[in-house]
Amino acid sequence: MKKRIFLCILAAMLCLSAVSCGAPEDQTTADTSAETAAETVETEAKPDLPDKDYEGYSYRILTTDNTIQYIHSPEVTGEVVNDAVYEANAQVGEQFNITYETISITSNSDTNIIQAYIMAGDDAYDVGQLHDCTTGGMALNGWFHNIYELPYVDTTAEWWPQFTLESLTLNGKMYYISNYTTYRALHETRVTFFNQDMIVDMGLENPYDMVKEGSWTIDNMAAISNEVYVDVNGDGKQDKGDVMGFVFTNAPYCWLESFGIEAYKKTAKDSAEMTLDLNHETTYNLIDKLHNWMGGTGNNSVWVNFGGDRNEAMEMFAAGSGLFTFKCIGDQIPYLLDTEMTYGIVPFPKVDELQEDYVSACTDLLLSIPITAGDLERTGIITEAMSYAGYKHILPAYCEKALKNRYSTDEESAEMLDMIFQNRIISFSYLFVNLVPGGMQYQLIAQTVKNNNVASYYQSGESKELATIAKITEFYQ
Repeated sequence: MKKRIFLCILAAMLCLSAVSCGAPEDQTTADTSAETAAETVETEAKPDLPDKDYEGYSYRILTTDNTIQYIHSPEVTGEVVNDAVYEANAQVGEQFNITYETISITSNSDTNIIQAYIMAGDDAYDVGQLHDCTTGGMALNGWFHNIYELPYVDTTAEWWPQFTLESLTLNGKMYYISNYTTYRALHETRVTFFNQDMIVDMGLENPYDMVKEGSWTIDNMAAISNEVYVDVNGDGKQDKGDVMGFVFTNAPYCWLESFGIEAYKKTAKDSAEMTLDLNHETTYNLIDKLHNWMGGTGNNSVWVNFGGDRNEAMEMFAAGSGLFTFKCIGDQIPYLLDTEMTYGIVPFPKVDELQEDYVSACTDLLLSIPITAGDLERTGIITEAMSYAGYKHILPAYCEKALKNRYSTDEESAEMLDMIFQNRIISFSYLFVNLVPGGMQYQLIAQTVKNNNVASYYQSGESKELATIAKITEFYQ
C-alpha cells in the first residue's frame, strides 16, 4: 500500500513538473518538484548488487512451452502483464548483459529429466520452473541448492514475500523460490470474490468494512450469503440461473491454509522437528461451520459441488448468479473482463475473530536452483535482480489487471489486494502431498465437509502423514 501511494505521489510530482515547464514564471517550481522526485527515487530501496558484465550470457530457464509466459516474455504485445514481464526481463538483461533461453520440457512434473541432469552432473539449466508438489518431493533427494546460501540474495528485502518465506523455510533452509520473478503465485492466489452491485442493491454489509474491522469470519460470511436467494424463473426449484449467496464447483484445496490451518506444525525456528497438527478444536470447528453452511441439503442460497466442473461456478458468478465465490484470481478474472459487474476481492474469511491474520493461500510453479549450477554468484545476483524487477514491474501490472484498471484509482479495492499479496502463503505441508496420496492438507476439507467426519478421516491417514513428517525432518536436520 505504501509503495503504491508513493508511486502515485511521485507520478503527481513528475506531472506537475511537466505541466510547469511550459511557463517561464513557474520554472523554479518545476525544478524544485523534479529535484524532490529525483531525491525520493534515490532513497528508494534497491538490491545491493555488484556491477557485473556477463557478456551476453544466456540465462537458461527450464520450463514448459505452456508456462514460460509467467517468467519470460520475448516481446511487447500490448497486454499489460506480458509487457511488465518483458520490462522486468529487459531491466535485468540490460543491467548484467544477459539474454534468456528456454530449456523446454513436456511437463512441469517431469522428475525423470531432472534426475537425469543431476545424476549426470550436467550444468544444463540455471533455474527450473516446476510444479510445487513435484518440487517439494524432488528437494528431498538433495537435487536443489538452499536458497539462503546463494550469494547476494537478501530475503529480508520487500521484494521477497515474507509470509511465503516463513512458510517455505524449515530449520533455516529453503530449497525453492516463490517471489516476484514470476506472476504464477499471484495468478494462483485464492481469494473471495463478491458482487459489489448486489451488496449495494440488497443493502448487505460491505465485506471491505468487515475485513478492516476484523469481523470477516466464516459465520458472518455465511450469514450474509444465506440472505440471498432469488428464484429467477419462478419454477420453485434451485437452478443455475437463480441468484444465490455462494457458488463453488471444483476441488477445495488451498482452503485449509487460507483458514490458518497447517497440517505440519514447525516446533521451533531452528529445528527440523514438526508435529501433525490437525486433530484439534480449530479443525473441528472449521469443518462444523463449513458443513452447516455448504455441506448439508436444502439450502438454496449455496451452489456447491466439490467434484464439479471448475468452470461452472466461475461462469455463474460472472453472470451475476452468485454473491460470493472462492477462486484463484487468475482463473476468475478472465470471466469478468467483459462484464459490467462491479466486483470486489477480499481474503478468505477467518475461522473466527481469534485468528490473528487474514491469509491468502496460493500454489505456484516454484523456482529451484539445481546443485549442478556452475556459477552460484552469478545465479544469486540474477535471482535477486529478477525478484526486484518483478516487484517493480510485474506486481503492479498484475494488480491493475486483477481490478480491471482500478488499482490506481480505487483506494479500498487496492488496499484489499495489497493485503492479500502481502499475506499470501504456499503451504509447506501441501508441497509433500504427492508423498501421501490424498494428503490431508490437500484433501481434508473435500473429504469431511459433507459428512462432518473429521475424527475418522484423521485416524485413517495419521500413520502415513507421520511417516512423511519423519522423512522430511530427516532431510532438513
